[in-house]
Amino acid sequence: MLANTINPTPDNPDNHIYIFNLSTIHQLASLNTVLDNFAKLHYDYAKTWLHFEWYSKLWTSYQYLKMKGPINDYKLGKIDSREFINKLQESFYFLPAEESSDLLKNAWNSLIVWDTQSSQRLNFLIEKNQGVNLISNSNELHIQKIKQDIDNTTERTWNWQKQSSGECHFQVSENFRLMTSYENGVFKTDGLLENLVTQLVSEGHSRENINLVSQYQADLDKAKALGINSQKPQQFFPAIAATPIHSPPIQTTLAVVHRSDTSSRQGQARSFFAEHSEDNNPINTETAPLLLKPKP
Repeated sequence: MLANTINPTPDNPDNHIYIFNLSTIHQLASLNTVLDNFAKLHYDYAKTWLHFEWYSKLWTSYQYLKMKGPINDYKLGKIDSREFINKLQESFYFLPAEESSDLLKNAWNSLIVWDTQSSQRLNFLIEKNQGVNLISNSNELHIQKIKQDIDNTTERTWNWQKQSSGECHFQVSENFRLMTSYENGVFKTDGLLENLVTQLVSEGHSRENINLVSQYQADLDKAKALGINSQKPQQFFPAIAATPIHSPPIQTTLAVVHRSDTSSRQGQARSFFAEHSEDNNPINTETAPLLLKPKP
């Protein structure tokens, strides 16, 4: 039985165990913000006669659509971080060779935001002293960034040791553990959440004592189908004011182009990108709009 199975004590009067979508603790920048950071790399380094911010954003948006397959593969652990960065470098070939990897990693990791609310929520879970299972549709670079943020937040020792029993998760610290899509090869609602619930039941937890906390409706619906409790983070965590997430240096809106025939494309693009933050399910390669390729 794993370390996060806690017996009732005066500080823990019941045997409830919790599953938290990882991004209920940290914040996620908007995907537009991340794409703006990649667009700035194009604007700053690419040698093109169309040296305009709107063109850098348009170019980056098109590269994003081309990368949808590798992004899904990376989140499922089908390719590792080196392979993923290599694929980004193929598109951002104009970056200085000695800086390319770090520039791309920083832009990629700009999705992850750790603020005062994140620290307070993490400390709240530590003080609650109950079984905590963190679960996420994520990738190695983002998890490394979150590990660093957590290590810098508390004086507690976080071991980040992967289980040797064949189960794909990290035993984080005492009653904390982490399960990700890239370590397990499956997204949350496609099997990761179900596998975790099955594991918890096998450890002796009843389904009525398993509680999922997530901001995503798809997760909450899956919890209902699995016969476990669920709630949104604002129903679980004490009210804490979040730190505003600042916009990147390039201030114009994603895919705003100075051509009247692209107005409908802009709206479709913003709608599509807004639906695909880090913890949502994979990008649908069939429904993704092929709308951002610049016309000749």
